[in-house]
Amino acid sequence: MEREFWFMGRHVYLNLLYLPYTFLSLSYALAGWVLAGMSHPYAALVLLAALFAGHGLSAHLINAHYRGPSRRGKNLLVLGVVSLAASVVLGVYALRLSFSYPLIAVGIAEIIIVIGYSHPLTGFLHNIFTVCAGVGLLPALAGYLVSSDAIRPPAIGISALCFFIVLFEIIPSRSIKSWRRTPARGIRVTLNDGSERLMSVEEVVRAEEDVIKAMLALSYALPIIVYLLGFSGA
Repeated sequence: MEREFWFMGRHVYLNLLYLPYTFLSLSYALAGWVLAGMSHPYAALVLLAALFAGHGLSAHLINAHYRGPSRRGKNLLVLGVVSLAASVVLGVYALRLSFSYPLIAVGIAEIIIVIGYSHPLTGFLHNIFTVCAGVGLLPALAGYLVSSDAIRPPAIGISALCFFIVLFEIIPSRSIKSWRRTPARGIRVTLNDGSERLMSVEEVVRAEEDVIKAMLALSYALPIIVYLLGFSGA
């Protein structure tokens, strides 16, 4: 029997999209756009479609083709390449609607990360830094640049914030996987009164899952937070 990819459930192609992470990049792009003043809304919409095709489809499909423990012919690779081409076309169209040279640079960087993260010959790009940059930093910067023609301090701030939010989502996620593979009974923690107690693996995992949920909630709410705090147009 053909083995499934480690991240697959019964709905194979739906699960391949990694929708929670896909929506992260869309939310960060929206946050950057709101921060810059929300001009060129149609260009912003096209940018979101480009990110969905690039992050939500191409990156995950190509990565699954090369790195999954199972193969489904060339279907995943073909779909991934088509999605990448669609992402590039949409990105070029977004540039026509709101042109800036920094936005071109961001788009090129995203393409390099999508291809480099997924292809086995460029495994050095398959790391936590490229995930944080590709999912957090660059989408936020792209969203800002759709509404602005230059990289200003607020753009750097929102991009750095999104980078570190993704980082604090990935670190506990990897830790959870490590804990679930280890036979350890737990870890000893020091309480406020100086006493110690043993936390079970289940308790540690639940605590780290709470951190991930908090970071996800912050990520999805970030555009609204930026708007409500009056930062729009910074």
